[in-house]
Amino acid sequence: MNLGDLVKKMESTSSVRSDQPSAKKSRVSEAIEYPLFDTIGNSLHEIWKEAKMRRDTGVVETFDNFEVEIRLGMLIKDQIRRWKSQKARNLSISGAIIAQKEINMTHTDLSNERTPIHFKAGIDEIVVEHLKRILYDTKEFSSIEIPPSRQKYDTHHNRWEILSNGEMKNVENKQRFYRKDIALVAHTYDIRIDAANELPITTNIPVPKEFVHDRLKKRTTFRSKDAAIESNNYWQIDLTEVVSIDAQSSKNTSSNKEYELELELDRALMISWLSESNSDKAISIIREMTNQFYKFLNHCIPHEEEATATTLTPYMASHIQSEIKKMNATLRSSIGYTQGNVDSFLGSLPINFTRRNLLNVQRASYYLTEKSDGVRHLMYIIPDIMKGGTIALLMDRSRTIYKFPGSEIIGGIMGAGTVLDGELVYNRTLKETVFLIFDVLELDGSATLQHPFAHRSKLLADVVVPRISTIPPSSADHAIMRLTKKNFVEKSKIGDLLSKIKIEDGSRVFRDNVRDASGVCSHHKTDGFIFQPDAPYVFNCDSDLLKWKWPEQRSVDLEVIESSNEDGNVLLKLYSDLMPENIQVDCTKRGSGTVSVGKFDTYRLIADMQDYERNNGRNSRLGRIAEVYYDTTVGMWGYLHLRSDKEKPNELYTVLGVFMEQADAISIEELEYRLIGSADKDDYSTRYVKMKTQLLNWKKSNNK
Repeated sequence: MNLGDLVKKMESTSSVRSDQPSAKKSRVSEAIEYPLFDTIGNSLHEIWKEAKMRRDTGVVETFDNFEVEIRLGMLIKDQIRRWKSQKARNLSISGAIIAQKEINMTHTDLSNERTPIHFKAGIDEIVVEHLKRILYDTKEFSSIEIPPSRQKYDTHHNRWEILSNGEMKNVENKQRFYRKDIALVAHTYDIRIDAANELPITTNIPVPKEFVHDRLKKRTTFRSKDAAIESNNYWQIDLTEVVSIDAQSSKNTSSNKEYELELELDRALMISWLSESNSDKAISIIREMTNQFYKFLNHCIPHEEEATATTLTPYMASHIQSEIKKMNATLRSSIGYTQGNVDSFLGSLPINFTRRNLLNVQRASYYLTEKSDGVRHLMYIIPDIMKGGTIALLMDRSRTIYKFPGSEIIGGIMGAGTVLDGELVYNRTLKETVFLIFDVLELDGSATLQHPFAHRSKLLADVVVPRISTIPPSSADHAIMRLTKKNFVEKSKIGDLLSKIKIEDGSRVFRDNVRDASGVCSHHKTDGFIFQPDAPYVFNCDSDLLKWKWPEQRSVDLEVIESSNEDGNVLLKLYSDLMPENIQVDCTKRGSGTVSVGKFDTYRLIADMQDYERNNGRNSRLGRIAEVYYDTTVGMWGYLHLRSDKEKPNELYTVLGVFMEQADAISIEELEYRLIGSADKDDYSTRYVKMKTQLLNWKKSNNK
């Protein structure tokens, strides 16, 4: 059922009924979960009906002073996010829970909660900086800096604006006639939809002598530059910095900086839509508005759509483990490797790219590829002596062995005695998980890891890829996972890779429109670059194999311990381990203070930990290890998600390694500049100093 059919079905009621198509009981609540697209569309239709009724009954004559906006924030209960989003792989991709709504001051609680839930508007500063980078980097949006405004509020809640000439003007009041709070179960924030009529001030109110508090606003408005929607560009994104000064605080005056994010309907297009008397035409407009909103929402707060479509089945039969141990022993002996256990994960692991590595990368023979956002595995093709034939299996870093769709078919085609290195990535075009191959350790019973990378890569292209091209596609009866080869380029061609990295739904994505031998176009999330030396394969940590990550992706795994600040509010501290002394190191300590995650990240993180404990019980550190990153732009930690697969945080040397990478601050511009030229003619530092001097001189001359 499409949006138009859904809206028509609901014409007889002003509330959302539980018999909506696709509605279901949410995993995280007894409330009903609906498709987000339909929920937004239904809300806009309710606003259209209410506005039409107001005009038809004479409550209003025009829609000139109407306003429709959707604000981001969180639905909070007991200082935690009520409906949370840790990973969409555990939740619906685009589900929505309607917590509460209000039409004409009639409030309806739809959350089935005993304890009140309230909507807290705003976003963390760390999200603001990320959003700015996304909106500016995409070049899909134009931006307008709105002149700062200052408003004062008196004891009667009247709003006063300070004009440019210093005079004070009583600002119009907003008469809200519609509100709906919606939890987004696959996003990191929730939304509130408001519709109001701005009422002009008709009486002269004397300027009061005292005010309760001030609000200083600095707003940036972003509008899409997409030519396809130029004539119907319904939404604008308003990002506002708000500094509140409380004049009645016990500390005389106290200031607080917050950030607001709203998507507001264009006034002219809104008036045209609300004035549409034909229901079918109004619904058609709503469908277009909803499509645009959904796209813009994912620019602001991307949802985690990377649900792993491939089913992995643990396959730990003793004869299988024995065969893999034999292959590992052969590989180890081929290069005289004696460290670790024979059944350990042999995959080569990169280290963080720092400035000390830069000169070596410039001078030595290196290949470059994008760093895919996937899950690392080795693929073993071995004889299955119990069932006969050949089977392909995956081993992850925890040494768990898995079967996957098409294991037997792929094993038969690839041939026994082969070990491939790669990762499972979610292909956004195919909407399924593929195995992305980037190296070969053994081929047809012969070890290859002693050869330089260029030789191994040629073996992949000349021998492995032709076999991949003969793997049949999935059918209704048999699902078969796709295999594809990862492409590497010479380091000087970093620009070729960068040209294929785009911003999609607020995330960096690598997209190559050239199909490989199996008909697959690469299209997946990416978080940086891998620098591959043209050298023999190295097991485990390889000090010459390097990874450069985008600043917001330079994360570590730390243990979360709850505390409280001097005001009694929850404060989360993040700890690393110092081994072998087994000492916990507080990574949030800054002198006598603490720098932790933001307010909204705190709501999410506590909710995630409580949810894990509720479902799994309290088990030592499990469910208390969080993947976080330190944003040097704003000087605070950002929360990504729980690492429920880990019992221990990163050791201190790992955390320091990430901090060193951040301290070096090698930008993508510097990286590209230095790789496209030779090391002997590297003049980046000299030119950079000159450019900074020119920038300073320009500022001085324009500041007079």
